[in-house]
Amino acid sequence: MREPLPYMQHDEGEHHLDFKPGPLQEAWEAQRERIKPQLLRQIEAAFDGVELGGGVSLHQARAMDDYAPAEEIRAARAEDTERRWQDVSDEKLDRLHDTLPHMDSEGFRFYIPRFMTFALRNESSQNFACGDAIYWTDTPERYARHLNLLSDEQREAIEAFAGFFSEGREFRRGRRSRGI
Repeated sequence: MREPLPYMQHDEGEHHLDFKPGPLQEAWEAQRERIKPQLLRQIEAAFDGVELGGGVSLHQARAMDDYAPAEEIRAARAEDTERRWQDVSDEKLDRLHDTLPHMDSEGFRFYIPRFMTFALRNESSQNFACGDAIYWTDTPERYARHLNLLSDEQREAIEAFAGFFSEGREFRRGRRSRGI
C-alpha cells in the first residue's frame, strides 16, 4: 500500500481528503468575496421596484403544495404583507424555501431576487433557501416558464448569480478530481 499523500488523512486503511485551505483556495475565496458586492448590486438594480402584484405569494405557494382548497390558498395571501422583496425576512424565506416550484411568473420575479441575495449573504450556512436559490437558477430550463416576464437585465442577473455558484462547484470538483 502506498503512503498517503500529505493532504490526505488515513483511518484504518481509508483515505479521506483533508480540505485545508491552501494558497489557491484562499485566492479563489478572496476573489469570490470581491465579486459578491457587485453581484448583489446587479440583482438589486435589476429587480428594483418589482412588486408582487397579483402573483402567487410564499404562503399561497405553500398552501398549493399542501393541496389546500382554493379559498385557503386565497386567504394565505394575507400572511404575506411585504410590498418589497427586500422586506421578506430571512426566517420566513428559509421556512418557506420549498415554494418556488409553485410560483407563477409574477411570484417568481418578486421572490427570486430575495432568494439570490439571501444565498449570497449566507453562502456558508446550511439553509435550505440557499440551496433552492442555486437549484432554481442553475439552468434556464428550470425557470423557462417565467422568462416572458423577466427583463433582459433580470435574466442577466439570474445568469450571473448561477454562474457565480457554478464556478464554485467547478473549482471544488476540479480540485477533488486532481486530489488537491
